[in-house]
Amino acid sequence: MRADANIDYDPATKLLYVAAGKAAQLTVARIDDQGQVTIVATTATSEGIRNAVVDAKGNVYVADSKAAKLWVFAAPAGK
Repeated sequence: MRADANIDYDPATKLLYVAAGKAAQLTVARIDDQGQVTIVATTATSEGIRNAVVDAKGNVYVADSKAAKLWVFAAPAGK
């Protein structure tokens, strides 16, 4: 994993959220029962984002310190 990436994991959905500052993207991956990782989605953000945090409803919050804002990604339908 890249040193500039910050992650959170939702054990209920087995989804891993990776905010990569240098890559300027948020990646969502599923971890199966054997530990295999499958990319579910990626989305462009902005350079420098950090600290992906998922709440109990599946919404994801990512800090953007360069722009002094908070990115908010809604939970997928059916969560």
